[in-house]
Amino acid sequence: MLKDITTGEFLIGSNVYLKELMKGASTNTYGFYSITVPEGEYNFVASYVGYKDYTEKIKLDKNIKNKCQS
Repeated sequence: MLKDITTGEFLIGSNVYLKELMKGASTNTYGFYSITVPEGEYNFVASYVGYKDYTEKIKLDKNIKNKCQS
């Protein structure tokens, strides 16, 4: 789920992707998204109009929650 770290508002229509696989999704009205990929280490990127892109190196071996900042 993606939401504003300050206000807690869901970031509807945010783009998220994994750089190495060039695979991504957009968030729904509740800030949720789903990307099915094999376990591994990836660079996760989230973007939303008016916000700085959020990038984090992640190891996918469990569910992960991330937040974006304006």
